[in-house]
Amino acid sequence: MMDEEYNKSLKQYRKCSDRHILVVETDLSSSDAQSIVALSDKIRKAGNELVGLMKNNYDQLMRTKRYRKLLALYGSTKDKTKRKNLANQLNAMQKQYHVT
Repeated sequence: MMDEEYNKSLKQYRKCSDRHILVVETDLSSSDAQSIVALSDKIRKAGNELVGLMKNNYDQLMRTKRYRKLLALYGSTKDKTKRKNLANQLNAMQKQYHVT
C-alpha cells in the first residue's frame, strides 16, 4: 500500500513539474558550450542523488512509524487473537527489513 501511494504522489509531482528544454543561439566558443553542458550534467546528477536520499529517508521514516505504531498497539491490546496478529505483523516486518 505504501508503494502505491508513493507512485501516485510521484506521478502528481511529475505532472506539476514539467521539464523544458530551452534552445538559445549564443556566440560561445565550443569550450564554453562544453563546460556549460558538463555543469548542467553535474547539476542533474546532484539533483538525482538528493531525490534518492530523500526517498530513502522517507521510506525509513514510514517504516519506523509503522513499527512504533504496531508496538504501541501490541502493548495496549488485551485480546489474545489481536495480540497474536500484531505479533505476526511485527515478525514479518523484522524479517522483511532484516532487523531484530
